[in-house]
Amino acid sequence: MSREVDVFPRSGIDAPASPAVVEKILMLNGRLGEGSPFHESFGVYVEGIHKDVVVLPRQWDNRLVAVKVEDGSEYGRT
Repeated sequence: MSREVDVFPRSGIDAPASPAVVEKILMLNGRLGEGSPFHESFGVYVEGIHKDVVVLPRQWDNRLVAVKVEDGSEYGRT
């Protein structure tokens, strides 16, 4: 089982290499990436990516699911 989770900002769907998306990817890597306190605590880590580095099936974005967190906000909407 992999200890790495590839994640990309939702805003990266339409503009994968924009400066704002790159900044979010760097933030993900810094806060949740390999060697971070998150990684040390939970044994898994996030690697921020943009959609151009992976091969995705057609209409993959139709399968996205919004997740609500306890405060009622949508999780992962960046």
